[in-house]
Amino acid sequence: MLVKDLLDKFGLFLKLSDNILNIEVEGSYDSYSTEKFEDDTFYRFEDDLHELLISETADEALWYTVSPAPGLPGKGGGYDKDGIQISVT
Repeated sequence: MLVKDLLDKFGLFLKLSDNILNIEVEGSYDSYSTEKFEDDTFYRFEDDLHELLISETADEALWYTVSPAPGLPGKGGGYDKDGIQISVT
């Protein structure tokens, strides 16, 4: 599913670039929460294997991780505001 479809699913409208909105993400997210980190608010979407953090204002606008099994460390990466992948773990 695309990030914009995930946001639509929860009735959220975030000011993100088209490049971020059109990133394809895996997962079957059924809820979200918000978290404050300093001056940024992050929207956290999770299921058993996936975690997705999105911010309208952070330099790293989207961060995702995918775990091979519940409770195991995951791999992932981050994208900047322009949708360019800037980190991989």
